[in-house]
Amino acid sequence: MHAHPAVRRFTRTLLRWIAIGLSLLIVIGLGLGSKLYTGPYARWVGQDLDGVFFAMAWCFALALLRPRSSAWRIATAAVVVCFGLELLQLCHLYELEVARATLPGQLLLGSSFAWLDLPTYAIGAVIAGAWLSILPAPPGPAAPKLEPGDHPRPYGVPA
Repeated sequence: MHAHPAVRRFTRTLLRWIAIGLSLLIVIGLGLGSKLYTGPYARWVGQDLDGVFFAMAWCFALALLRPRSSAWRIATAAVVVCFGLELLQLCHLYELEVARATLPGQLLLGSSFAWLDLPTYAIGAVIAGAWLSILPAPPGPAAPKLEPGDHPRPYGVPA
């Protein structure tokens, strides 16, 4: 017995959202864990690898907000967001400094600009974009119902 196309569309969308949501939670956990890591290569894990996780988290968050966008469009948007947030660290407006004084502000806005963070954002976006492209594509809009006697017209044929 086959499921109705609307049920299949819903199931596919739900499974994609669950996969992306779990990916986001895992990457956030890894990113926060990298901040607390004190073992070998702690500086690299806490500073460089953290940028990879940050960009991946942005990719997954954007994928949840824009489920029908392509994986690479989402990855590009995440790089733009990460680069913008990094450049914003050069700005020291009072409001930004107040936000940066809080833990969420510190985690989202950062505190000091570093050119070397930019490649890590690109690497993270590429990894997340590849992961998003492996997931089942989001279903497109449902096909319009045709009434008996209706025939779809080929492209360019007037109605």
